[in-house]
Amino acid sequence: MSDRGGRGGFRGRGGGDRGRGGGDRGRGGFGGRGNFPASPTRGGFSDRGPRGGMAVRGGPPRPTVGQITRGGPPDKSIAELEDKRTKDSKTTGNYTVDGFARRPGHGTAGQRVVLSANFFNMQMKADLPLYRYSISVVDAVKSKAGQERKPSKRKQKQLVRLLFAAAGFPSQTTATDWGLTIIAAKKLDLGESEEKTYTIVYHDADEAPFSPPMEGESERTTSGRLARTKYVKVMRDSALTVSLSELLKAVSSPSPGGHYPLKEATLQALNIVLGMHPSSEPDMVVGGQGKKHFPYAGRHLDFAPLGGGLHALRGYFLSTRTSVSRVVLNLNVCAGAFYQPGPLDRLWSDFQAGAGRQPPMAQLQKFDGFIWGLRVEVNYSSKTDPKTKKSKQVRSIKTVQGLARAGQIDATHRWPNAAKCSEVWFEKEKDGKPSLITVAEHFRQEFGPLSDPNQLAIRTGSKERPTYIPMQYCTVLPGQPAGMMLSGDQTTRMLDFAARRPQENAQFILTGGMAVLGLDNQQNMQQHWGLGVDKEMLRVPARILPPPQVTFGGKNGVVTPQFGSWNLANKMFAKAGSVNNPACLEVRINGRSPFRFGSAQDLMPKFCAALKKYGMQVGTPAFYSLELSQQDLASPKLRDSAIHKIFTAIKNNPNKEADHLIVVLPDSDKKIYSRIKYFADIIHGIPCQCVVGTKMEKDKGQDMYFANVGLKTNLKHGGRNWSIPIGQLAPLDRKTIVFGIDVTHPSPSSSEGSPSIASITATIDEHFVQWPGNIWTQQSRQEMVDNLKANVIDRIKLWSQKNAGQLPDKVLVFRDGVSEGQFRTVLDVELPEFVAAFDALYGAKGKHPKLTFTICGKRHHTRLYPDEGQADQRSGNTKPGTVLDRGIVSEEVWDFYLQPHNGLQGTVRPAHYTILRNEIEGFSQDALEKVLHYSAYLFNRATKAVSLAPGAYTADLMAERARVYLHASMNESSKGTQYNHATAEWKGGVHANLKDTMFYI
Repeated sequence: MSDRGGRGGFRGRGGGDRGRGGGDRGRGGFGGRGNFPASPTRGGFSDRGPRGGMAVRGGPPRPTVGQITRGGPPDKSIAELEDKRTKDSKTTGNYTVDGFARRPGHGTAGQRVVLSANFFNMQMKADLPLYRYSISVVDAVKSKAGQERKPSKRKQKQLVRLLFAAAGFPSQTTATDWGLTIIAAKKLDLGESEEKTYTIVYHDADEAPFSPPMEGESERTTSGRLARTKYVKVMRDSALTVSLSELLKAVSSPSPGGHYPLKEATLQALNIVLGMHPSSEPDMVVGGQGKKHFPYAGRHLDFAPLGGGLHALRGYFLSTRTSVSRVVLNLNVCAGAFYQPGPLDRLWSDFQAGAGRQPPMAQLQKFDGFIWGLRVEVNYSSKTDPKTKKSKQVRSIKTVQGLARAGQIDATHRWPNAAKCSEVWFEKEKDGKPSLITVAEHFRQEFGPLSDPNQLAIRTGSKERPTYIPMQYCTVLPGQPAGMMLSGDQTTRMLDFAARRPQENAQFILTGGMAVLGLDNQQNMQQHWGLGVDKEMLRVPARILPPPQVTFGGKNGVVTPQFGSWNLANKMFAKAGSVNNPACLEVRINGRSPFRFGSAQDLMPKFCAALKKYGMQVGTPAFYSLELSQQDLASPKLRDSAIHKIFTAIKNNPNKEADHLIVVLPDSDKKIYSRIKYFADIIHGIPCQCVVGTKMEKDKGQDMYFANVGLKTNLKHGGRNWSIPIGQLAPLDRKTIVFGIDVTHPSPSSSEGSPSIASITATIDEHFVQWPGNIWTQQSRQEMVDNLKANVIDRIKLWSQKNAGQLPDKVLVFRDGVSEGQFRTVLDVELPEFVAAFDALYGAKGKHPKLTFTICGKRHHTRLYPDEGQADQRSGNTKPGTVLDRGIVSEEVWDFYLQPHNGLQGTVRPAHYTILRNEIEGFSQDALEKVLHYSAYLFNRATKAVSLAPGAYTADLMAERARVYLHASMNESSKGTQYNHATAEWKGGVHANLKDTMFYI
């Protein structure tokens, strides 16, 4: 993985909300996912830099790229304390107070190196307590349902601003997350009870405050003030007053087991204090639970257009962590996708330009969802009054509720025809009587003719009392995050913007990051909070592990990878599968061939020859063609009928029932691709691969293209492309099963209530190459896996069938996609499901297999920077095989960072492994690091080491495939569309023909 957009900064194509980086999976493109759930913060347009065509960028000059400021060698006293703690751990048990596996030692294998890490040592006044206060809000007037109305993040932040102003809290010693928490270096004056309620009359930042109550004021004014009145209570949480000295004492103890129960509360308090400066800036967007900060104006603004009405902003991440003997601050660069500020009609034009060949109706429907919730400034003037010679200026901030649409007057004005100002009607009182008038005519009468009466009208206000406004009067406010999936082109531009070589990435942190986060001048923080942050990155010891030997079939069977990769030249698959009846389906859209020259009849024989070259048995291909018209594309029913019909013909061919299908598409259209996969995997059970014709026919790189497709083909048919000698993977052996588990969640573009998708994969062979699995839907946004026991049993039974009826005696689990805050839940919920499965299969606990349960982390912000002469010469990154288990890792829990792959673009991101449970004998620190490093070379879909253990990758790929079956609901739903589980066409599983294969690869 590398910093090419990352998680949480933007939502790349492919769906989901957890993002993926790097191109190390043998994919043709980026499959990133993820979201940025920040609330918008309004501000000015000043100093935003140039805007315009796609080549335009804005922002400060690039930092001078040179040697990273070095802080000298790693602190020897830290290493001595680390060694003492692990030595003494033998007397304190294998598990921490929280139940996690305790670090057994530190690795020694490999070449020793010293790196810089994007962590900064913190100094703190140990005897300074931090007082925590909670905020609660009660409305003076209840909602119609009698419930408290939860404000948006933007309104909550403004409410806390008003609270601070009303209460007079000292700004220099008080910090807040702008939500429900206040941290203070000195006790707040709340009286003896240490709680106090303040009466706040809410107003937005762009509104004038309500005047105090006056005698004789109108009832409307009184009721309006009351409706905005909030009773805000501030109360000290005495149980959560944290002690920095107790935290430092726990992490500095020479013996393991030192435990401070308020550790997480202390780190949260420090995050709030450190985040107070940037989050208080007027031109800053804050997201990522208050840890990400994006300047959208001023000298630190750095942006690039993405097209389609969006642009990318560069921001900075901060978070405090503990390690042995110290508290450190993790700083990193991040990027996010935001709405392009400026005229709303220009946003519509940009959106259309990025929509490609979509029909006008589809563009309108998507734009309706695209602008839903967007905040715009409405600004127009009334006609000049002939008597006063003055005009009335109308200026306000509105939240868009989509476009004008059906059902707002009568049944004759249907969506999308009612989107135009000349066609949207509403009731207007004239001479005391209601009459119908169009939006265009109303504005002509009151404010002058519109520039275009057929322009779109947006809707604001409530559903019961909508307001329609022509787009020409609306300006999109800056700093509004775009929580949506990016298109392929937008993803590419985001990667170009986000990917920076390590030296440049580090300089961004040391210059822009320090300044944006207010760490370039720490006088106030040191004086009033007793806190300081070093300005040099920590120096940490690391090692570079050597690669394994990779074994193919044939004479040239043994390969030693170089720079984390190898190739297939003159190689034979270690175990070649068979494709007896291949078929090729050529998809034409509106008569357009998927090829620019040549044909499937020319290219398929070449592809089949490539498979034979690697040792596969391949029959003579049969050819089919599918024509999809514009009418078919516009109608899901007609499109599906055509696809189903051709698949039926392919499967029921009396002469050649296809056992492998190559589908040649004219482009990477997700709608067509998703339906092809649905009918292949779910309905007909045919192993299927989709390729793009123009890529397949290129002479340059054609051998490599065929090889990459061939790797997948062999895996789908039970083959093994290469392996690693089992002896190099000890203590794993022939009686070991390895699991991968993942859960993917709906995106902001999904229908409301769309399910999360759980996947489990498990090896069935002694080489740990074949990974069939199960997929199913579960409750929306639920991370813990449902029905885990049954699926573990199912996978172990399949392993047993493939291994002469035996049961495995070692179980290694890789759990992907879990945040640190959920580790305890995994121990409490998912680990017992494995034990229950063992009970069912093995009986008494003494007969259970030994279990090691590992969390694979990708969402972290740790980056490592090599010294000059130690870097990969092509990318400037740390070299493949880099492992780090000292300096910045947990002071107690067994975790480490490992980078098996070669990061060629941007700044490489190592995987973070945390071991929750370890029962497999022989897994020392060195042994586990070696197994995870070597296993990265076993992902048989790419001739390179991948960034994560194959279990995590395969589970992720299977979950991603399941998203395809629900593509319309998961990725392209209109705002407000509700997912119907009862009528969903897929809820879990695949066709019986494919169930126990790697169909998803």
